[in-house]
Amino acid sequence: MKKFLGLSVLLLAFVFVFTACDSGGGSSDSWSAVESIEHLNGTWAGSFSQNMQMREFIEGEMGGWDSEMQAYFGNMSVRMTVNMTITINSNTSIATGTQGVSFRFSGGNINNVWPELREMFAWSGYDVNDSTRTVSVVEPFAELLTLADFPGAQVNKNFTKFRMPMASMGLGTSDYIVFDKQ
Repeated sequence: MKKFLGLSVLLLAFVFVFTACDSGGGSSDSWSAVESIEHLNGTWAGSFSQNMQMREFIEGEMGGWDSEMQAYFGNMSVRMTVNMTITINSNTSIATGTQGVSFRFSGGNINNVWPELREMFAWSGYDVNDSTRTVSVVEPFAELLTLADFPGAQVNKNFTKFRMPMASMGLGTSDYIVFDKQ
């Protein structure tokens, strides 16, 4: 039971953090603050990936790591990849799109842990690939937006890219997620 609860917390943390990963900042562009939702009108696509150790992830998101977790996971690694497409209609202040996330697990005690991870993610609606030990899901979304939903967002001078600071999404990092206009 304790192991299942731990894996459930892990799943929730994965889902929470998947939108907060580094994709770089596109430093060659000149950026200015988004001053109006109209700056973001249109369809945008962005993706990012991050590699992390399971220990690093759990410590950062759940606040602790103990000897039982170390024995269970070992030195397991996770590669998280997120792909997003968002269409912002500034006239209606509605954003629609899809967000896809995948997690590829490797190393450590993956051979022992995989059956439980597999079951947990499959139960939660993720597609499972046993040969690569990867789980993935694509979900649609629709939301009402205001400029306050984009704290610290910036657009390039041609309005062909926008970026969001990771810190505005609850991560203490200076990196950005960059979206390209489609």
